[in-house]
Amino acid sequence: VITCPGAGFTVTVAGSCAATITNLGAPVVTGNDVVTVTGTRSDNQALNASFPKGATTITWTAEDASGNKATCTQLVVVSDEEAPVITAPFADAAITKDTDADVCSYTVKGTEFDANATDNCAGPITISYSWSGASSGSANNTLAGVVFEKGTTYVLCSVADANGNVAEWSFAISVAD
Repeated sequence: VITCPGAGFTVTVAGSCAATITNLGAPVVTGNDVVTVTGTRSDNQALNASFPKGATTITWTAEDASGNKATCTQLVVVSDEEAPVITAPFADAAITKDTDADVCSYTVKGTEFDANATDNCAGPITISYSWSGASSGSANNTLAGVVFEKGTTYVLCSVADANGNVAEWSFAISVAD
């Protein structure tokens, strides 16, 4: 008779989409014979290899000298709780732009204000912007073509990964005539 250790729950290691688990626990085996115990992971990796994000099942097998076998399964779940990393297009928390010619506003040129982001796990990253103050509005992925009126506008950039982890970056843009 074999009894598996309880399920294991952990989070990814910083900067990685996997976790190292040093103590899975050991199955308890009862019987009269000498028993060999082996563990096989559902992802076919070694028991001491890093566990990827998601669920991995370990099938533990106990076999006695007569070839009698008993099995049980242990679940290992690794979740991603690490927020994406934002790379801002500039270091300043506040920037100033002159109004465009013949208007009292500034239109964002290309990707000059767009943030980039990376994440420890593969999957889509969503970038959204919202702003308020002299101008207000929202946009997804880019600020290209957004018109900021004369005055100060506060911009918030939110980046979300596929697991719902969020990072934010903000800046103020002052448009002067």
